[in-house]
Amino acid sequence: MPRFTTLPANLILVLLLTSCQSTRPFEPFNESWATAQLNAPPENLQKAEALHKSGFQLYKQKRDSEAIIQYEAALQLHAHAGLYYDYANSLSNIDGRLEDSIKAYRIGIRLSEKPDMNLHYNLGCALVRANRIAEAIPELQQAYRLGKPPAIMEQDGDLTNLRKDRDWREKIGIKEPMKSWRLFPQAWGRGSSHTTICSNYRQTAGLLIEYFEDMGETRVKKGNWTREGNKIIAHFKQEIGKKGVGPTVNDGPRGPYHLKFEPYEREIDETATFDFLEISKHMQESDGPCPEYRF
Repeated sequence: MPRFTTLPANLILVLLLTSCQSTRPFEPFNESWATAQLNAPPENLQKAEALHKSGFQLYKQKRDSEAIIQYEAALQLHAHAGLYYDYANSLSNIDGRLEDSIKAYRIGIRLSEKPDMNLHYNLGCALVRANRIAEAIPELQQAYRLGKPPAIMEQDGDLTNLRKDRDWREKIGIKEPMKSWRLFPQAWGRGSSHTTICSNYRQTAGLLIEYFEDMGETRVKKGNWTREGNKIIAHFKQEIGKKGVGPTVNDGPRGPYHLKFEPYEREIDETATFDFLEISKHMQESDGPCPEYRF
């Protein structure tokens, strides 16, 4: 007659846990699976980190297929955002694995303790490569807010499809600095005027300011402009200045002159078109910020 041995309860629990761990399927693109791997046993951490480092060295040598094997071995021991970031980078370099890289970047973002600029940026790049540009925009917006330089986006080959849209900078929220301003002045008697064009470094858009002064009265019109071929299309939105009030004195042939002025400000809606080639003959280029006028 066979004899049965009763095992201690704690030993049974260890065997059950070990069995569950050994038979648990490998699902690196399952967020629940990845989250559970965050809580791997402490003894796994050192082995996982060694595999992670080995994979990264292979990645730097452009041996991405081998790197992926190391990363996946590490993931079976322990998962974290940095490991998923490197895993996704190698996946994105393998033909046919772009969608997997997108999934890995997304899981890396979920596992990250705080917003990560590079995770969001690389996810955005992968989405653009997959021609899923509408999904890429929020990721690139976040990367820009976290400090990704626009100059990198200007040159990154992964964003070629995005840059086909002339408004891509505005969609991401990039605020380009005004790099230069140009003046073309006119003067008559005691009156004068000048126009200031504050442009972005590509000289395709910016601010436009028209300043007029005549017998003490001044006004400044401010607006935005864009360049279309040789035309500058301006849209003025605001006018500020000083207008004469109160008593006047006769100023000969030029008429009355106000003794007192008061500032004013009003919204306007005016458009104007300038011939860029024509006005450029009279422009003087100067370095400095776009001028401010206060009255």
